[in-house]
Amino acid sequence: MRKLRYFLFEPFRLDALDERLWEREKCIRLGHKALAVLQRLVSRPGELVTKDDLMAAAWPDTAVCEAVLTTAMRELRRALSDQARLPRFIETVHGRGYRFIAPVTETGVPALPTKPAPPPDTEAGAITPSARPRVAYSGPLVGREEEWAQLREWYVTALQGDRRIGFIAGEAGIGKTALVEAFVSEVAANGKARVGHGQCIQHYGAGEAYLPILEALGRLGRDGGPQIVALLREYAPSWLKHLPSLTPGEEFDASTSVTSEKMLREIADALEILTARDPLILVLEDLHWCDMATLELLAYISRRRGPARLLILGVYRPVETLLSNRPLRSLIAELRPHPQCPELVLDYLSRESVQDYVLQRCSRIHRLNEVAETLHRRTGGHPLFLTTIVNELMRQKIVGSADASGFAGADLGAIANVIPASVRRFIEHRFEELSSEEQAILEAASVAGHSFSVAAVVAATSFAEEKIEARCAAWAREGQFLTAEGVASWPDGTLAARYGFRHDLFREVVYARVSPERRAYLHRQIGGRLEKAYGKRAATIAAELAMRFDRGRDPQRATLYLEQAARNAIQRSAYSEAGRHLTRGQELLEAIPEGRVRLRLELKLSLLLGHALKTTKGWAVEDVERHYERARELSVKLKDTSGLFEALWGLIGVCCVRAEFRKTQSLARDALALAEKRQDPLSRISGHMELGGLAFTLGEPASATKHFRKADILYHPSQSRSLIGRFGADLGLFSRIWATHFLWQTGYPDQALARAEETLNLARELAHPFTQTITLAYAAMLNQFRLDVEEVGRLAEATIAHSTEHGFPYYLAWAEALRGWSRAASGAHEEGLAEIRGGIEALRRTAGARLPYYRALLAEAYGWAGQIDEALKALADAFAEVGKTEERWWEAELHRLRGEILRSENRGAEAEDCFRTAIEVARGHRAKSIELRAAVSLGRLWRYQGKRTQARQLLAEIHDWFTEGFETPDLRDARSLLEHLAS
Repeated sequence: MRKLRYFLFEPFRLDALDERLWEREKCIRLGHKALAVLQRLVSRPGELVTKDDLMAAAWPDTAVCEAVLTTAMRELRRALSDQARLPRFIETVHGRGYRFIAPVTETGVPALPTKPAPPPDTEAGAITPSARPRVAYSGPLVGREEEWAQLREWYVTALQGDRRIGFIAGEAGIGKTALVEAFVSEVAANGKARVGHGQCIQHYGAGEAYLPILEALGRLGRDGGPQIVALLREYAPSWLKHLPSLTPGEEFDASTSVTSEKMLREIADALEILTARDPLILVLEDLHWCDMATLELLAYISRRRGPARLLILGVYRPVETLLSNRPLRSLIAELRPHPQCPELVLDYLSRESVQDYVLQRCSRIHRLNEVAETLHRRTGGHPLFLTTIVNELMRQKIVGSADASGFAGADLGAIANVIPASVRRFIEHRFEELSSEEQAILEAASVAGHSFSVAAVVAATSFAEEKIEARCAAWAREGQFLTAEGVASWPDGTLAARYGFRHDLFREVVYARVSPERRAYLHRQIGGRLEKAYGKRAATIAAELAMRFDRGRDPQRATLYLEQAARNAIQRSAYSEAGRHLTRGQELLEAIPEGRVRLRLELKLSLLLGHALKTTKGWAVEDVERHYERARELSVKLKDTSGLFEALWGLIGVCCVRAEFRKTQSLARDALALAEKRQDPLSRISGHMELGGLAFTLGEPASATKHFRKADILYHPSQSRSLIGRFGADLGLFSRIWATHFLWQTGYPDQALARAEETLNLARELAHPFTQTITLAYAAMLNQFRLDVEEVGRLAEATIAHSTEHGFPYYLAWAEALRGWSRAASGAHEEGLAEIRGGIEALRRTAGARLPYYRALLAEAYGWAGQIDEALKALADAFAEVGKTEERWWEAELHRLRGEILRSENRGAEAEDCFRTAIEVARGHRAKSIELRAAVSLGRLWRYQGKRTQARQLLAEIHDWFTEGFETPDLRDARSLLEHLAS
């Protein structure tokens, strides 16, 4: 059954197809996600809609945290003027979800708000100010609602006998003619109003007097027939003799002269008499080319005081008026203060109007906001360019047909490059009308950028700054080509006006006209001037300087700035952007002469590429290893110990995540020895951190204690930015959060938790996304050790949100596995199992580290779901990985879990062996927390078997060792079992 389109809840209606919310006749702007949430709520009025349901509806197949739903709900309540405490529409069901409490009607027809119909004007066929356009025409009316309303107001006033001579101004292609044609068509469709059109033409020398008025009268006469001719014959005979097409066969005395005053009086009288019977609209196009006689007539008509139901619409371009028609400029200035001579200036369409137009033309479309943004940026909201480009996009099927979801696709890359031939010719014609000097200024400006400083154009040309500034100011003032954007200030004290192109299309067409050689020269000149202006602060605009010198064919300087631009991007956690800069830098290396300069540049690029790729793709992908291996080779060749340490550190990360722990340990020892030799505290922190973590992983507690302690002693939060700059993360905080795992394992759960919370707070204050994501992921895992199901879920959600937002796939998969465990532990077995499996699969493709631990989570979840064979299979895989990689930190827990699963199958002897092994392995690793857990498991089995004394002795010994953590689930279980054993 086909779903209905509209949801009505007074005074709103939700259009589910066009994804728009209306409050009566006003469109309420809402984000796509907020609209999806609202649609889900109104489709189930009066029912509880859970948070999970809403998130699945608005963010399908996307891992997001609950905060995004809160944000969407806040946006909805603002739009509906609703309050959470006193709701009219959306009621909060705390901890569970939301309920839509207003009455909702679902329909296929939009119940538009109605107004009383205006009284009919049978004589004049008047339209009212509330009338809406109902005709199709070539240009868009979207975004012209205010202008349409003004035209209606002028006409309604004229209908009352108060004549109006309205001027409609705007540049070529802005939509003046489209607006007027739609308006007069609407008027004509509503009654008897007559409409006459006259066109002024460009002339050189004296123009034909009254040309547009005569053309309009001729058309009226042909349309109105004998009635118009009779009126002219009686009241304006001097005019009729200039309209031979209306009086075929008649002859007039050409020798009779008529004064201009008589001509004016005759036509003014005729128009007043004509409009006493029927309203009249005269449209005079291209008034900027108007003859003097017509202008005098307009001035004369405006001064008449008699009633006339007359509306004259004079359409003109302000720029041409300023340049070539001083009389029209004077006339408009003279008439503007008079209420009967209003003026309407059309501006470019807003971004919202562009979006409305795209929606009107293309109906439902994927990524509508981005498509509209791209089109608005390219066209500046110029209606002619907009309609032409959209026509071309549809012709080329760049905006395609609807897919299975009912939405049309759109290629944003193609949209950003399409320039229809007609638009190109239009722009080129306007450009070629300029002087050669003006063309040179605009060409230099097009190279300077969409937004540019006059100082940059000065650097690229031989013209004086005063001349360039005066010309740009004039263009901006006239609404041509440019808009004023204030003042640009450079660090060397340079102050210059800033301008921007009104739309990208004009800049693109002009830029394409510049020859490649001259283009390169202009880029070099502008780049050199910027470099000089910024001096020591040039690194802050590295991306622009890199672009200038790249396009200016200076590969060495371009590569230098690409490397700095990548560093800037990494500091902002924009790793994909950094990767693009670095890849381009590597491409340019081939154009730099061989030698130490080139090798040093390649070393820097290789180190940064390894860092950017490990963050966005994961540590263990081949590209990361390749770049770090190349960096190590170059460091040795250049005898660069700093570069060698960074390369070693990168390779350590690769090998560690791949679970090549012995190789990692060897590399880490080399790195630490190098750091000690250089007496470099930051490098020593990283070396000790890695060796501490490796020792923990391999089950070497003494070594882990030593290295974690040394890293902590060397670290101070003031070193954070330096560590991030060198290693891409605050390794001091990394070491601290990793050490909390070791603290928990060795029997200090409260200290571990306190240290983790302290580290999370420091990371939050630091606000470095990668460091914060690492600390969140490790804190989530720590809470899994502590069996705090709710906290694991919360921290995993936060990690997923950070990883998704910033693009950290390794930690995303890690957190998904932990969230799956939390869900399975809460009873959502299938959902949790699916998420753990998905996380493991994502990790397995690029990493090997911690896989035994993740498989233990999977086995435990299988056990809760009663899937015993699958649980044992997961543990078998985990043991195989331990044997292969020597990752032993969770080995004791693997044995314990296997024993628990076997015990559930009444295989007591095998289970006892597993528990004994778990205790033995845990003691070897000094893993007191895991030893306690294994002792509880064995104690329960012995209690069941009647070995109460042995069970109590075993359990009391490990329980009494602990000095903290007595409220953790593990110690509560131990205490409870001891009490049962003592009774």
